[in-house]
Amino acid sequence: MGVQLFQQQGRDVVLTEFGVTLAEKAQNLIALEQHIETFIADYRLARTGNLHIVATFLPANFFNS
Repeated sequence: MGVQLFQQQGRDVVLTEFGVTLAEKAQNLIALEQHIETFIADYRLARTGNLHIVATFLPANFFNS
């Protein structure tokens, strides 16, 4: 991509400032992917979503008469 991610520091190789920032963004992206996968799995297994319960007094009047 034309950017330096690593630099030599003595005998070690370390991330550049840009490399550190890119690694943080990549970690955020991975966490978001895991969140989306969990969201989809929960929806498929009906562990999330909307449940609408509707009731009326009409059956109660019918059975009480």
